Amino acid sequence: MVHALLAALLTAPLVAQPAAHAPSWKLVVAETFTGSVLPKGCGAYGPSPHGGPAASWYDPAQARVSKGLLHLRITRKRNFNRPYATGGVGCWSLARTYGRFEVRAKVPKGKGIDSYLVLWPMEGNDDRDWSGIELLAPRKENAYLTNGDGTRKHGKVVAGKYTDGFHTYRFDWTPRSFAIRVDGKVIFRDTATFAGKRWLGMAVSSGDNLTGLPNAATKIPNEFAVDWIKIYAYQT
Repeated sequence: MVHALLAALLTAPLVAQPAAHAPSWKLVVAETFTGSVLPKGCGAYGPSPHGGPAASWYDPAQARVSKGLLHLRITRKRNFNRPYATGGVGCWSLARTYGRFEVRAKVPKGKGIDSYLVLWPMEGNDDRDWSGIELLAPRKENAYLTNGDGTRKHGKVVAGKYTDGFHTYRFDWTPRSFAIRVDGKVIFRDTATFAGKRWLGMAVSSGDNLTGLPNAATKIPNEFAVDWIKIYAYQT
C-alpha cells in the first residue's frame, strides 16, 4: 500500500506553485530642488544639540537649497558647547507606513563626518524603531546599515566607494521585508519590518561614538549634497 501510494505521488503531474507576490509602488513625491526653499512637508533640524557632549549641533542655516541641490553642511560654529554646526532635514509631513524611499546624493570625504539617510518613527524615539544608512569615509569608506523592527535592531557594515560621485540610495519597506539598495544593487535585506509610520530624515553629524570628530585632514566646511528624492506608496 505504501509503495503504491509512493509510486502514485512520483508519477503525479507537478502543480505549479503561485509566484510570490511582488509589491507595486505608486510615486507620491518627486523633489528635484529646483527652487530655493525646502520641499513642502520637510523642515530643517534645530537649533538643537545632538549626540554626546563633544558632538555637533543642528543649525537650520546649514540646510539650504540652491543650484538644484539640497546642501547639508558641516562647519565650525560653536553653540550648545559643541564645536560643529551641521545641517539636517526631516520630511515629517510626508510620513507613511511602508513605501519606497529613493535619494540621489554625494557623500563628503573625511574623518568625523557622518552622512545619513534614515526612516524615523513618528511616535516614540526608541533606538529599535529606526532604519537607515550611515555613510562614513574617514579613509576606508563604509555604509553602516540598520533595520529596526520595533523589538530589536538588525544590521551590517558594507565597504564600498561612496564619495566618488552621486549615488542612488533606496529603501524598500513592506509588511514582509526591508531592503537597502545602492545604485539598484541590494546590499542589505531583512524579513523583519517595522509596522508604524515613519518619515525620511537626511543629515550630516559629527562627534558620536561611531563617527568621532574631524581631524586636521578633514575638509571643513564640507557638505552632504542631495540631488533629488522620490517617495513611493506601497501597494498590495
